[in-house]
Amino acid sequence: MKHGGSHLPCANALFSFMDKKTKKPATRKKAVKAVEASENQPETSTLGNFPPYNSAAWNWMCQESIPGAFSPILYIGTEVSMRISQLLGRSMLLEEAQHLVQPDGKMATCAAEGKKFQPVKYVPFLPKNLEAQLAKGETLMEIPLPYGGAYYINKNQELVAFSGSVFHYNPRKQDYEWCHTSPLVIAAEEIRKITGRMQWGVPFDTVNKMVQSRAENQERRKKISSLVTSLLPTRKGLGRGEDGFKKARRNG
Repeated sequence: MKHGGSHLPCANALFSFMDKKTKKPATRKKAVKAVEASENQPETSTLGNFPPYNSAAWNWMCQESIPGAFSPILYIGTEVSMRISQLLGRSMLLEEAQHLVQPDGKMATCAAEGKKFQPVKYVPFLPKNLEAQLAKGETLMEIPLPYGGAYYINKNQELVAFSGSVFHYNPRKQDYEWCHTSPLVIAAEEIRKITGRMQWGVPFDTVNKMVQSRAENQERRKKISSLVTSLLPTRKGLGRGEDGFKKARRNG
């Protein structure tokens, strides 16, 4: 999988999250401590100095954990990950990481490359009310999240899927950035050239419901059109209603 890159330096990348948060130089001792965190407990700190994922969650995020797809972190990136963990006040657990990035239905064929791949749905941004919902005591698993995906609808009302990841790891910068060679990103960028804004794909369930809804609306329109045709006047001389009122007024 060349678009997103399959090899991720987990320990270094995990600690790079902490560097961005604290703005302080990294040390090997701290990096090792971060990676060796308990798999069943989140990392916390009174100073808010913790990685966005605990050890088990991060290992899942940086491996090819979803067969046929890229590493989960390459769909969600760093910013969303850090913002969610900051709102939680701790590093995220494995089940929470798997809630943010999920396999999306069956294998599909990429419209650009003609290759089979596993579509993924992921959280591209945070809902505005996430902080308020968490403050009320709701868990991340209970809160509806805005998922992005691999699917679009063409003019023929057919599903079109694009493979690829949203991000890739740049070892020179030791950071994640947009993967401009990914069909998924190229599609969104090309749409921006036409409409003026990026339009990302959506999950299978969402786009499938859209296709079904449009088909139902089209069928409803055809049915009403045929009914209206049968309502048209057939007797010669029968004009519009307003013409009849005008004639009645002239006659008295």
